[in-house]
Amino acid sequence: MYRRRSSSSRTLFTLILLGMVGGIAFLIFDGLRTSSTPISTPSIPTIEQPTSTPQVIVQQPTASITATPTPAPKTVSLVIPSLAVNAPIIDVYLVDGIWDVSLLGVNVGHLQGTARVGEVGNVVLSGHVELRDGHKGVFSLLSQAVIGDRVIVVDGGIQTQYVITEVYTTTPDDLTPVYPTIEPRLTLITCGSYDFFSNQYLERTIVVAVPIG
Repeated sequence: MYRRRSSSSRTLFTLILLGMVGGIAFLIFDGLRTSSTPISTPSIPTIEQPTSTPQVIVQQPTASITATPTPAPKTVSLVIPSLAVNAPIIDVYLVDGIWDVSLLGVNVGHLQGTARVGEVGNVVLSGHVELRDGHKGVFSLLSQAVIGDRVIVVDGGIQTQYVITEVYTTTPDDLTPVYPTIEPRLTLITCGSYDFFSNQYLERTIVVAVPIG
């Protein structure tokens, strides 16, 4: 029984040895075959240089675009050289039957309902004699106007000249100065005779002017 085991061991050892020799021989043969095969190197693409200098083509516009200028808003102003008055004329609207002069400021106000500048009739303009902060208003010197003084209305670059024909005072409830007229007329109105006790003006200063020529 011992001899059989010894014989089997030798047979198994022989098979293992033959397998190892065969494997080593295969590895040697495969290594020789691989080393003899040439290795291909990937080619680098070449960049072809241009034969001529590139040209930039600028396309000319087919049509010219001309912007239409927006006209400036027309301004109307009042000039009284003898009283140092030169101020814009703005609209003063009726609110509940009363002309609202709260936003008049240092401007001259055209009273809604009277003839507009350039129209035939009574153009009535109003201005403050004094501002709320105590500064002088645009018509602070209106009571010093003299018959014969010039008044100029500038409407969009067109000047219309007037001459003063009347200067007087009236009560605040007198509406005759604002009545419409057939003939062209310019009527200027401001407050006068301030009363500290009642905190109101007791009079209205009225200046009437007519166009020259």
